[in-house]
Amino acid sequence: MKRQSEFSIQDLRKRISHLEAENARLTNILDCQQNLLERASHLSIFRQSLDARDAFQGELIYVSPSFVDIMGVKARSRFDSWFDNIHPSDAGHVREAYRQAATKGQIFNEVIRVRHPDDHGDDASRWVQIVAYPVFAENGKPTYLDGFIIDLTDLKLAETAAQASETNYRLLFDTQPDAVFIADIEIQQIVDVNPAAVELYGYTAEEMCGLDPIALSAEPEKSARHIREVMADLTKGKKPDLDRRLHRRKDGTVFPVEIATGAFHLKGKLMICVMVRDISQRVRMEEALREIHAQQRAILNNIPDLAWLKDADSRFIAVNEAFGKACGKDPAWLIGKTDLDA
Repeated sequence: MKRQSEFSIQDLRKRISHLEAENARLTNILDCQQNLLERASHLSIFRQSLDARDAFQGELIYVSPSFVDIMGVKARSRFDSWFDNIHPSDAGHVREAYRQAATKGQIFNEVIRVRHPDDHGDDASRWVQIVAYPVFAENGKPTYLDGFIIDLTDLKLAETAAQASETNYRLLFDTQPDAVFIADIEIQQIVDVNPAAVELYGYTAEEMCGLDPIALSAEPEKSARHIREVMADLTKGKKPDLDRRLHRRKDGTVFPVEIATGAFHLKGKLMICVMVRDISQRVRMEEALREIHAQQRAILNNIPDLAWLKDADSRFIAVNEAFGKACGKDPAWLIGKTDLDA
């Protein structure tokens, strides 16, 4: 009997010690949670009492420290005072959602704009998400709302900035006079084109998207090799050189182009941006200039006497064969030289 009593007391002491340790652990956890809540400027938790007679007369029983900064409402206040700070465009549907949560026990989950008393204009609004779960009494009626509030303002500002960036990108992309298309290297398909590309190649945007970029080339083997070289240069951090190629329109017309290529990552995928300029007119001018030079050389070479042309700096820009023979030099060598050089 004595041994059993001693065992029971010893066992009780162990249980008490265990409970004290568990209590210390839980207290430590609660302290950590409280510290986190006190430091969490973008997150707040709250408990809202519900008035059976009027859902909007309940009071805030508990809020974490950041609640006032996020919502601009005093910690001890009725829920209806919240609506003074909710943006007018959101207030109507928020009231109805709250009524459903307070009277029918539905979950309250709304993203709204909150205006602080000292703020002016829409730009001063804060975006918040409020999520609240009803706590039911024994009679099955909701008596409290336990919830949390997340300040989404920074996220919304980032989204707005991203949208503005996308708008600016699209504006530059669509107004670029040269043809531009974006291609996914992995699947070897064009995924976006600008209006200039549609006009240049004669396809619709829908027809171009999905094409292999090589399909636009009249020199597919050279174009495929050029793309491999471009990707190799980009991998090494080198800027790819401009390239000249012959491309083909939807109607089969072949025309010369100058191509600039770059690469970037989009959502984890490697994309290439290709800018294509139609140089048909430039090529025609170059050919015409070559013909003029050839005619000049033919005229000069048919003159039996020494003949030459100089620029304003007295450098030879053209000489005939007779002049070169007299100087003992190749006529091509004399181009760009002066009398002293010759």
